[in-house]
Amino acid sequence: MKVASFKDLMNGHPEATISCLYSGKVVRKLKVENDTLWIDPLEGPKVLITLAAPITYEPWAMDRGNMLFSPRDVIEPMDLRLVPQETLYKICGEGDYIEWSNGQFEEVTP
Repeated sequence: MKVASFKDLMNGHPEATISCLYSGKVVRKLKVENDTLWIDPLEGPKVLITLAAPITYEPWAMDRGNMLFSPRDVIEPMDLRLVPQETLYKICGEGDYIEWSNGQFEEVTP
């Protein structure tokens, strides 16, 4: 599944999990709330972001890349916005699996 925003990532579903390609472990829980998305990283604070926020791709030279988002798009917690301008947060790795609440799943690709 190709993604350019959190709306693309959720694909019309209310909830999803993202699992690591290598370990198979769930690394993120996602839940849509109106035009926003709660991201539970399982470690650390939950993050609220707009569904329209872009997801950017950072390629690696010899491996799969990262799917990233800007702290400028974070609604809550506000302290996550107080980082250097060049900082980006990782939502998942290229090839990680997203599984929606209906049991369907796909690989995430840029």
